[in-house]
Amino acid sequence: MDKSKLYVFTSPLRRLIPFSLLVKISRQKMLFPFWHAVAPVPPPHIRHLYPVPSPEQFRRDVEWLLRYFKPVDLSGAIRYITREAYPEKPVMHITIDDGFRESFDFIAPILKDLGVPATFFISPAFVGNHDLSYRCKASLVYHQLLRPNLPECIPSGITRAFMKKGLPVPDFRKAVLEIPYRHREMLDHLGLVAGISFEEYLREQKPYMDDEQIRWLQAEGFHIGAHSIDHPWYPDLAPGEQLRQTLESVDFVRNMYGELFPVFAFPFT
Repeated sequence: MDKSKLYVFTSPLRRLIPFSLLVKISRQKMLFPFWHAVAPVPPPHIRHLYPVPSPEQFRRDVEWLLRYFKPVDLSGAIRYITREAYPEKPVMHITIDDGFRESFDFIAPILKDLGVPATFFISPAFVGNHDLSYRCKASLVYHQLLRPNLPECIPSGITRAFMKKGLPVPDFRKAVLEIPYRHREMLDHLGLVAGISFEEYLREQKPYMDDEQIRWLQAEGFHIGAHSIDHPWYPDLAPGEQLRQTLESVDFVRNMYGELFPVFAFPFT
């Protein structure tokens, strides 16, 4: 059955049946809710990629989850996954992907205040703001293209760049957001065309956490996990590169931060 049709079909049931009963019926004992970022105003490097809740909304969401799920730390989650232990009531372990600075600024303080453990997944290429994910570059370029009275040289320059790659350009703005990992080098050129300096953005905005902030998370009891080297789209990678991205990022987390449980989360999942 189509998932969208299933959602529509079950929507009235969700209004009539208490959520606690739905959880019981599902027999789902473990939940892994995840977020990427939380911010009062979504920053442009992620604004056009996915919804970014406010800190207030994030707190409300976590408080709501706490009504139905007991929070457990990473070691507890692993014990349940490996069936070394069985939860008496539904449990959850919150995960935060991508290592954005908002993890330090907003997410961790709220979780700490609520007494909720979590694992923060990071990519070595971005720690300390040495580089920017290709998806974030796309969001920044797209954001720039939304300006009113955009000079004609910008859309024409972007269109030419796509044509040189033999890529279709039905909508030059939308096309920027659809650039795949295998063509990520295009975004550096498109940034120049759009008048963006990614280096300046990294230096001034500091979109990612640095080493000190990550270590603060650990000191507060949170865990650090691996999230690939530079957040690629794994289906685009050869098997050997998939292994390298995975193992090197896990080694980074183990060696840099001494995590006893060097867990890994696939990008885009």
